Amino acid sequence: MRRIVRPTLIAVALAGLLAGCGGSSADKAPTQTAARVNDSEISVHQINDVLAAQAGRIPPDQTGVAARRVLDGLVTQELLVQRARKAKLDDDPRVLRAVEAAKRQILASAYLEQRRALEHKPDDAEVSAFYDKNPAVFRDRRIYALDEFTIEPAPGLGEALDAFVARKPAAGAIADWLSARGTPFALRSAKRPAEQLPAAMLNRLKDMPAGESQVFSNPRALVVLRLTGATPAPVSLDLARPAIEQLLLRERVARVEQQEVRALRDGAKIEFMGEFADMGRRPPGVDGAPGAAPGGAATPSLGGASEMPTGFGATPGEAGGAAGGLGAAPGGTGAGMPAAPLAPTGAMPAMPPAPGTMPPAAQPGPRP
Repeated sequence: MRRIVRPTLIAVALAGLLAGCGGSSADKAPTQTAARVNDSEISVHQINDVLAAQAGRIPPDQTGVAARRVLDGLVTQELLVQRARKAKLDDDPRVLRAVEAAKRQILASAYLEQRRALEHKPDDAEVSAFYDKNPAVFRDRRIYALDEFTIEPAPGLGEALDAFVARKPAAGAIADWLSARGTPFALRSAKRPAEQLPAAMLNRLKDMPAGESQVFSNPRALVVLRLTGATPAPVSLDLARPAIEQLLLRERVARVEQQEVRALRDGAKIEFMGEFADMGRRPPGVDGAPGAAPGGAATPSLGGASEMPTGFGATPGEAGGAAGGLGAAPGGTGAGMPAAPLAPTGAMPAMPPAPGTMPPAAQPGPRP
């Protein structure tokens, strides 16, 4: 696992970069200028800001290379900026509006970042309680081997599927049944750890015997999951702790951000006018969340659904890889359908997918 690049490492790398830019360090006083582009200068602080935004994604032994790459990009950017100013684009109303929108977004994000910095990571008791509350994802975790059917929905098809899979048919029999009805579908087999399954699916699969199937639905498709086996792959509290801490902290921060925005809106005098006069104090959608910034810029994240860990490294039963997609059933009835859409219920901080598992996609919900 790659370590986070510390500011001191970045500073050391930048110092080495500057020392190598011509001449002897004994002949030149330290400078905060990394490069000159015509009459403009690029500072070490500009490089440092870009590297700081990439912290955690740069291996320590690659910091010097990354600094040089960033500087080269800043040189190109400066040349383009100079040409844009020469063309008077900095006076263009469209550009001025975009600059103002970006400035507002940066200020709003900076305020929320300041509030986030006040939150502390969860204590041991909170982490242990979360671990104990989710045994199917941790202590009793399993790797589920599944045949996954993604089926084009049709009136009455869900009920007919429920009745058919209750007979515990094999995957081939399900494919034949769908083909006989002329129903488009896609079929693949996969190994999925518990944390990659939506909670509604996991609750129905965890105690299901091999050979049985369940039908789920989402707005785009029906999904049939046929369980072919389940291998125990427990995760200890110590291994799960970092991911749980990140999840709980992120949820706490999301609540704080929502409360902060809600308090600001409640304490402000907000009046909607013209065609927007019928809007309430809060916009539709996320409670208390600001809308999208002008020009399509994303507003500060105010949190979302609770998420579960997504992969804890190799454990027994995860080696070997998932079987590739099995493709369409005889007759080509699977053509044109996407692979079965599955996703975890929520999202823990991203962890490397476990070997032998399939990456999550869109989440289906349980059939009522």
